[in-house]
Amino acid sequence: EFFRGLYLSDGSRYINRVKGRDYPSYQFVNKSADIIRLFTDTCDQLKLHWTSKVRSVSAGGMYDIFISRRADVAFLDQHIGPKS
Repeated sequence: EFFRGLYLSDGSRYINRVKGRDYPSYQFVNKSADIIRLFTDTCDQLKLHWTSKVRSVSAGGMYDIFISRRADVAFLDQHIGPKS
């Protein structure tokens, strides 16, 4: 439920196109390092593999967290699903 709340507030599910193939992925974006830590700690507890990217200060200093492994995306699709 905690993960779902974070995802519904600042997350998205999107289709990543790589070499002409579509791969669903989840993304979470926030400026707060504390909120990002809560999100990634929850991912760790759920055993979800995540990667991160920090945008430059000129781009707003946002943190991006990506969940893209097929098994992890399938797990989230089953338990979270797209936003309505």
